[in-house]
Amino acid sequence: MGRRLVFFGEKPLGARALERVLAERDIDVAGVVTRKPTPDVWWGRQRVRELAIEHGIPLLGRRDVLALGRVDIVLSVLCPWVIEPEILTRATIAAVNLHQAPLPEYRGCNGASHAIIDGACTWGGTLHLMSAELDRGDIIEKRLFPVRPGVTARELYDENDDNCDAILRDNLGAIIEGRFTATPQDPRARSYLHGRDSLRDKRADLDWDDERLDRFVRGLEFPPFEPAYFVAGGAKVHLTRANWREVRAALVAKARPDVERA
Repeated sequence: MGRRLVFFGEKPLGARALERVLAERDIDVAGVVTRKPTPDVWWGRQRVRELAIEHGIPLLGRRDVLALGRVDIVLSVLCPWVIEPEILTRATIAAVNLHQAPLPEYRGCNGASHAIIDGACTWGGTLHLMSAELDRGDIIEKRLFPVRPGVTARELYDENDDNCDAILRDNLGAIIEGRFTATPQDPRARSYLHGRDSLRDKRADLDWDDERLDRFVRGLEFPPFEPAYFVAGGAKVHLTRANWREVRAALVAKARPDVERA
């Protein structure tokens, strides 16, 4: 009898992960927990839902997992909710999360944006055990790659999808067989927990130096979301990697008194 797995997740990386799981002969996917049908999700299609329906897998609410029989593995990939401890403890082998950022450095959300704003030189993903405290579980693998000069947050996010998919590919067999090892996170390491609203303030300042402004603009360039902006004449002037220098120069040259500093 194969391992019984419950999958939590969404977005393109979640769909790639579920496809990997479904390709395994020794896994029985007992249920999928994902967002309800929602129009106009920013990533396009709710492919995780589609895969569950195509394969006849039950779509569950989180609490429904408690009513299942045996659950060997809980796998979370970009799950939009914090999974309750009583659900995690149902897993007889492991409750595992594929986190789209390095741990313990970048816990929570919006990691690619914060990495660029911070000037990080490397980026990556972490496969780790889930614990009661968000993104604090023991690490199975953290895999990093260099941050390209001039990269935007959306580009870095998409590049990390490939990296994270490879992490799961290389560790899924060990998880299924229960023969993986996991190392506690270093409690002395720098660690930030960013919430979903951590990028709410997108206003840039004309007085910032080039490096700070460039990082801020690229860190907030994540279509289809609103980018960084200056405020001039009471209106927003949106900024991108391609235009911020030109926009700033034009505003400074005009020396308009209504160009507001943040």
